[in-house]
Amino acid sequence: MPPDPEYLSPEAFSRSSGISIATVRRRIADGTLPVVQLGGPKHRILIARDALIHRKTIASNPAESAGNDAPPKSVNAPLAGQRPKWMRSRNDS
Repeated sequence: MPPDPEYLSPEAFSRSSGISIATVRRRIADGTLPVVQLGGPKHRILIARDALIHRKTIASNPAESAGNDAPPKSVNAPLAGQRPKWMRSRNDS
């Protein structure tokens, strides 16, 4: 029996929404993308077509939507601690 046309496979959802398959799988794993498994656990995963309407929420970072107001970390900030031996010059001790 073919799946209900109201549901899409993760791959079809990825193509339709423009979200990468890796992001779709991450959203399924963290629970932000609701899925249906008609045969129970270990069976085919299907995503409701209605989830396409909410794709901006799915594509965005869940930490951002949770109200995380922490400033972004500087990319060029030095890390704490000693430099690894392979990065030290002979003059560094």
